Amino acid sequence: MISNDLAGELTTEKDLESTMGKLNHAAIVVSEGNHFLNRLRYQLKMIKLNRRQHDRLHPSEIKDLQLWISMLNFLKEGNIGQSFNHVLQTIP
Repeated sequence: MISNDLAGELTTEKDLESTMGKLNHAAIVVSEGNHFLNRLRYQLKMIKLNRRQHDRLHPSEIKDLQLWISMLNFLKEGNIGQSFNHVLQTIP
C-alpha cells in the first residue's frame, strides 16, 4: 500500500480493510498498536463515505504503516519473546 500510494496509485477499500484486519490481529500481541490504527480506521470510514476525495493515504497514515512494518519485523526476530503462532485461531 505504501509503494502504491507513493507511485500515485489509489488505495482501494478492499486493500485497506484487509490490511486493517491483519493489523488488528497483530494488535492483540502489541496492545499499544491499537493507537496507531485510529488514523487508518478513519481513512477507511472516509473512503466508504466519499471515494473520490479520500482515495490517497495521508503522510501520517504512511508513517503509521511504516511503524507497523518495523514493529512486526522486530517481533518476528523474536527479541521480545512473544509468538505470533496463536494470534489467529485456525481450524485443523
